Amino acid sequence: MSSTQTKLSAEDFKKTCISGKETTVQKLAENILEWEKSNNPACRSLKLKFDFIFSVNKRSGHLKISDSFRQKLLSWFSKKPELVNEVDTQNITFIFNQLTNEQTIFNPLRDKRPVNKPKQSQRLYVEDLQSSAKSSCDFCENRYKENTANDKIDRLANKYAYTASNAFKYDAWHSLVIFKRHHPLTWTLPELVSVFDLSQEWFNKVHKIEPNYINPIITWDLLPKASASQIHPHMHATLTDDVYYGMLEGWYKAADKYYQRWRSNYFEDLLEIHDALGLSVRYKSAAAFASLTPKKDNEVVILAQEANQDFFKLFYMVTRTFIDDMENLCFSSITSFPSMDKRSSRNVAFARIVTRGTVFEVRSDVSSLELFGGSNVNVDPFRFIKKLKASVQKRSNQS
Repeated sequence: MSSTQTKLSAEDFKKTCISGKETTVQKLAENILEWEKSNNPACRSLKLKFDFIFSVNKRSGHLKISDSFRQKLLSWFSKKPELVNEVDTQNITFIFNQLTNEQTIFNPLRDKRPVNKPKQSQRLYVEDLQSSAKSSCDFCENRYKENTANDKIDRLANKYAYTASNAFKYDAWHSLVIFKRHHPLTWTLPELVSVFDLSQEWFNKVHKIEPNYINPIITWDLLPKASASQIHPHMHATLTDDVYYGMLEGWYKAADKYYQRWRSNYFEDLLEIHDALGLSVRYKSAAAFASLTPKKDNEVVILAQEANQDFFKLFYMVTRTFIDDMENLCFSSITSFPSMDKRSSRNVAFARIVTRGTVFEVRSDVSSLELFGGSNVNVDPFRFIKKLKASVQKRSNQS
């Protein structure tokens, strides 16, 4: 995405469009009403685009609580009566993307629920897991050629990564791009970039053999809690010949619909909205934002005009924020590369990354609501973005 500043900075938006009001997901519905009153041309222009993409609603749920249960709640909330009082009337915010048909439901009180402290640290758990798996790991450098499959393309390798064909494919062209490093948490920026670079080399070789395969996609789940089949870090690279996978194609179709109405780039305007709301951070030619409609907790969307070094560096900074600064060791991501058909309108790179809970949590983080309805998310993106901005700033200064 362009590195130029948005027409309305977050400070200008807050001061000019919503009269300096506090920005949280709980306050969003009220802030939109305030935004509606603004006569500032920039505010009104952005509001029209916001309304075309999003609808925001707020509903309240009420509880009748017995004295005995109130005492139990008080113990759960560490003797904080103000939190117990929030249980009586719960304000739930619904944000719906009218172009992609994605909806997220926020009840910030759910994030304040008591969590039992684990007996073992997450990092120690992962250390034990990776150590016990190393001696028989199929993906390690000394045995991956014997214990993994190959496809029409010879195995590819570079300094920090190598490829293998997936033994149980979910597409005709489906490869694994594997980190040489066995440890799932200690990979570096050069190693991550190396994996992405090797993926792109694989895409190009497949496209040369079968030019009708044009849509490059990478998925990455880190650690078993995020559905990784192996503790050894690896990505899945696929190339499709007709459309991108459903949700990705849905985003591109949303962009087409948006362009028909506004003659403007959907992704750039989506970023502009998140910029104004204070939900974004930029790194050179790439940008990331805490999504207003996250699929799960802490969703970050990374955008760039192409999948270049800035895009990969920002991807690295986001994922290291999760691992190193927030102790969210498990994550899932999907990266959509621009179509290899130069005539296509699918010409932007984007990644979606979400955290997946603690490494040893037995309960699934996906329920029937997420599978068949909308997403219930406990983390306020307006709160999360502060951590992400600080982390990206720190890592930008180190580069």
